[in-house]
Amino acid sequence: MVVKIEEPYGTTSREEIARFEARKEIALPDEYRRFLLKSNGGRPVPDSIDVPGWAHKATGVDRFFGLHSGRHSNLEKECDFWADRLPSEVIPIAFDQVGNVICLGITGERRGKLYLWDHEDEFDEHGVEGRQDYGNMYFLADTLGEFLGKLKE
Repeated sequence: MVVKIEEPYGTTSREEIARFEARKEIALPDEYRRFLLKSNGGRPVPDSIDVPGWAHKATGVDRFFGLHSGRHSNLEKECDFWADRLPSEVIPIAFDQVGNVICLGITGERRGKLYLWDHEDEFDEHGVEGRQDYGNMYFLADTLGEFLGKLKE
């Protein structure tokens, strides 16, 4: 099924993406750079994805973040907000419909892979928030293209 991205955040450029990467000191996977250039965030249609191993079984992608100056779903602001709560090998790229975060691996063996980060289970074994491990993360896809291909009605 072909995924359509509705309500994108306008256009972005290679230069704007490069400036974002420099500020964050990261290198985005090429496939994600192309996605930003093509859609720059927005709502996917269809939006539902199965989440293997997760108690809730499936979720819906509410919105991909974009590079823009707005308050909401701003990729840079979301990266800043989640930096202390997510493992350093991933960045947030979207929200699901109940406040969980879809993450993209940016380094090492996780690079290019997508995960669901479950906000309901972010506490460590001592009840401390922000454990920054993978105990509340669920693998979704090896690539962004595979992830988009798994979206269904």
